[in-house]
Amino acid sequence: MKRCWIHIGMHKTGSTTIQRRLGEIERADGWNYITLEENRRHLNAAMFAMFASRPRRYHEFRSSGATAEDIARKGRVLRGRLERAVRESTEENLILSAESLDQMDSEGVGRLADFLRPHVDDIRVIGYVRPPGGLMSSRFQEKVKHGKRRFDLSSCTADYRFRFAKYDEVFGPSQVKLVKYDPKSFTNQCVLSDFTERVGISLPGSPPARRLNRRLSRQACGILYAYNKFGEGFGGGRHALPENRLLVRSLSAMEGEKFRLAPELVAAVNETTSDDIRWMENRLGTTLDETMPSGGGIACEEDLLRIETAELQEFARNFEEVVEAAAPPLPESDSLIVPPEQVAACVQSCGELAAESLREVEAVPEVRSQGLLHSLVRRLRQMCGRSRS
Repeated sequence: MKRCWIHIGMHKTGSTTIQRRLGEIERADGWNYITLEENRRHLNAAMFAMFASRPRRYHEFRSSGATAEDIARKGRVLRGRLERAVRESTEENLILSAESLDQMDSEGVGRLADFLRPHVDDIRVIGYVRPPGGLMSSRFQEKVKHGKRRFDLSSCTADYRFRFAKYDEVFGPSQVKLVKYDPKSFTNQCVLSDFTERVGISLPGSPPARRLNRRLSRQACGILYAYNKFGEGFGGGRHALPENRLLVRSLSAMEGEKFRLAPELVAAVNETTSDDIRWMENRLGTTLDETMPSGGGIACEEDLLRIETAELQEFARNFEEVVEAAAPPLPESDSLIVPPEQVAACVQSCGELAAESLREVEAVPEVRSQGLLHSLVRRLRQMCGRSRS
C-alpha cells in the first residue's frame, strides 16, 4: 500500500524544522520525503507553480517578476518530476510538505488531489493549527519581511476556515488531521517528534530538534518596517529575493526584546473574527485560548518605529558579517532615538550594497576562488568609502 501524506503547515508551527530534518534524510525504512528543486527542502513555491489557479499571487513569484509563461513552464517541469518521484517510489509512506498549501485556492487543492489519486492508494492531510494571538504577531512579522508598510492587522488574522475547510471538502474530514500547535503537549516538547509519531515513521539517529526559523526581535522588526514605509522597501527583479534575504539575515541575528503585539490590540482584532475562531475550535474539539502576557507589547505604529542608535549600530555590524563588506556610514545624531526616515536611508544603503555584491558575484563565476573573493570584498569596501586590511 502506498500512502501519501500532505503536510500543509500552518505558518510558524515548526514546518522548517520538519522540512529540514526530513530533507536531510530524504529516505529511510518505510518512507520517502519528496523534494523537487535543488537546495530546497520544501514545496512552497513548487505547489503554487504546479496547481494554483493564480500562481503569481505567491509572494516569491510576485517579487521575482516571473511572468505567467515562466511560472506555467516551471509548473510543467515540476509536475513531471513529481509524477516520476511518486510513481517510482517503493516506500509505503510518501511525504509532501509545503506550508504555503493553506493559502492554495480550493480548485488548486482539487487539482493536487486529482494528480495524486492515480498513483497512490491513500491520501492523508496533516496540519498544525496555531492559536490566533501568537499567529497574529508571527504573521505581522512575516508580512514585514515581505514588504508590509502599513500598521494594519486585518490581513494578519488566522482565517482558519479559508485555510482548512477546503481540505475537508476535497479529501473528507476523516482524511484530514488537524492538531493544535502546543509544543508543551508534544512528545519531547518537539513538533518533529509529534509529526513522525502521527505519520507513523521513525527517523534514524534523529538528534533533538531545534527551532530553525528564527523570529525577528521587536527592534529588528521595527528597522525593517521603517525601511518598508520610508524607503524603497522590498523591490522587484531577479536580485530582490536574495538581497532581501541578506538584509533579513542581518536583522535576524539581532538581540533584543521578543516581538509581540499588545494583548488589548490582539483581543480587539480577535473579536472581529470570533465566528472563524469558534469554527476551528469545533473542528479541533478543543479551545484555542492562549495565555498572553499582560501589559507591554506593540500597541501602535509609533511603538514599532522607536529605534535607538545602538540598535541601528547592531544591525550594521551584523550586515558587515553577513555580506563581508563595510556597512555605509550611519546617520550622525546626538539623540537616543533615530528618526525612522534615517533608519530607512541606512537600510536602503545596505540593500544597494548587497545588490551590488550579488551582481558582482554573478558577473564573475570564478569568484569562488579565495583570491577573487578577497578582491571583491576590498572593492565593495572602497565603494563605501572605508577600507580594511
